[in-house]
Amino acid sequence: MLNAAYAIIMGSPTYMGTVSWQFKKFADASSKPWFSQQWKDKVFAGFTNSATMNGDKHSTLHYLITLAMQHSGIWVGTGMMPSSAKAAQRNDVNYLGSFGGAIAQSPSDSSPEEMLPGDLETAKLFGKRVAAVTTEFKSNPPAWAGSEKLNMEPGGDLARCGRQSSKTWVAGQTELESLVTGGLLGTHDQIVRL
Repeated sequence: MLNAAYAIIMGSPTYMGTVSWQFKKFADASSKPWFSQQWKDKVFAGFTNSATMNGDKHSTLHYLITLAMQHSGIWVGTGMMPSSAKAAQRNDVNYLGSFGGAIAQSPSDSSPEEMLPGDLETAKLFGKRVAAVTTEFKSNPPAWAGSEKLNMEPGGDLARCGRQSSKTWVAGQTELESLVTGGLLGTHDQIVRL
């Protein structure tokens, strides 16, 4: 089922500073599609929830990001600024201030129906962003998608894809350094390799 999907959105509650054992079981089983790179160039995103405001939720998101990177996927962050002004309220969008994925907080004795409206709205906006990126990537895949070697020359694969659209695309650290020092990237271009 996931092999046919264009996007994989992973989620887990944060337990003891990371994903739950049930999610870890899924992650370990994903070594089969990993071995043949069946999820390569799929769009990935992730979310988590814990009972406390911090709860080490970013450890969980980093685990999800790492799993997506191992599958050679394309990670999508929230794309939302945090609600961090003095006037910010707990029910504001992205009040918890995550860029890597959607995070939420709900007391340990609350039901799913009691989730805060701000966290729900953050999740909805995040879902719309992931859907939009997936639709764009599906209908207009970059030239390098699915390739093993990127054309790093001026006007090559990443230059064509990254500079024409101010979206975030992906490249390895060495390629990224080459793009920056070679002048292929502007200050507002974002390229990341998973």
